[in-house]
Amino acid sequence: MAKEWIKNYKHWIFLTGSWMCLFFFIFTFMNGLWHDIDCAVYAYFLSIRQPVLTSLIKIMTYLGSAGFVIVLCLVGIVMKKSLGLILSLHMVILALINFVMKNIVMRPRPAYFPIIQEYGYSFPSFHAMMSMSLYGFIAYKLWKSHRLLAIVILTIPIIVGITRIYLGVHYASDVVAGWLISLCYLSVLYFIHKYPSIS
Repeated sequence: MAKEWIKNYKHWIFLTGSWMCLFFFIFTFMNGLWHDIDCAVYAYFLSIRQPVLTSLIKIMTYLGSAGFVIVLCLVGIVMKKSLGLILSLHMVILALINFVMKNIVMRPRPAYFPIIQEYGYSFPSFHAMMSMSLYGFIAYKLWKSHRLLAIVILTIPIIVGITRIYLGVHYASDVVAGWLISLCYLSVLYFIHKYPSIS
């Protein structure tokens, strides 16, 4: 077993790295170190807004919406029932985690010039969190057979997160938190998959 753990060092880097990044983020966020970053990033995206780009951003942000996540889960169930159901279960779990965290932190959404109207609390970003877990899961399943496609898919949650800041409904720290929480969740799933006897 020890040799197997050493052999899978890339997983340990992913597991420990993602959790260390999340703990570091929590520390900096709770100490107010993200305030200036949030303001600067938000102001930058306000400054680059233009009609054509905004129209494109509005379309791209739906790649992380609840409706689109549900559609992809249904497609997964049709294509491969067991895999689709597993994916759907994890999406439900993450949605619940997001709901609980939003109501613990209770951070108001940005009030300055939002392009679209969103309700509820801001932290962490639902779109960033769900897209990172959803597309990360899909990319993992495709990695061995379609590596280039998996890499392309992994860019989607990055794009989705950026759209949320551009649209004025989230701060940068909301998005980063969503990404990190999902990466930590995925690292645990991978651990359970690699070492079922331990879990």
